[in-house]
Amino acid sequence: MRALANVIVLGAGVGVGGCSDEVDLTGVYRVDVEVASAPCGDDAAVVDGFAYLKFTRGELFGTPYYAYAECTDADAADCTAVGGLFEGFFEPIEGGWLGNTTYSSTAGLNCTLWMIEKTAILDGSRLAVEVHSYQGLVELPNEKCTPDEAERRGAELPCVQHHLIEATRL
Repeated sequence: MRALANVIVLGAGVGVGGCSDEVDLTGVYRVDVEVASAPCGDDAAVVDGFAYLKFTRGELFGTPYYAYAECTDADAADCTAVGGLFEGFFEPIEGGWLGNTTYSSTAGLNCTLWMIEKTAILDGSRLAVEVHSYQGLVELPNEKCTPDEAERRGAELPCVQHHLIEATRL
């Protein structure tokens, strides 16, 4: 059986110039709270989380996006990138930025759909980064097992992971 995989990065802002009221996420943040659950539901404190986040702004085809790294120090000298371009925040929303990534994989009629939805909301110096991962196995022919189908079903798929970080800008 041959497996087929598709990936698409979704962002309504891709290809469109930035808005004048976009929130600037750049900077270093001290992590105050970090919780997660898998599957979604009963969040628990993350024990070995990073102490700091560093947000940077990039551009893809002239469109801005934000990405972040997890850091061990306030100077952001020792950091590990989180997901890179494919896990960026591409769409400005009220108070912050949104990122959606969808995936699909198929083998015969077995279609696995994934959607990762993340937000970074800044309120003064307080930042909340929240990620929901949805995944489901459905019966679909190869041609209908697409990232677009994952986007269409989105949060209707079972939530398999939740992650929330609350931090303060330094």
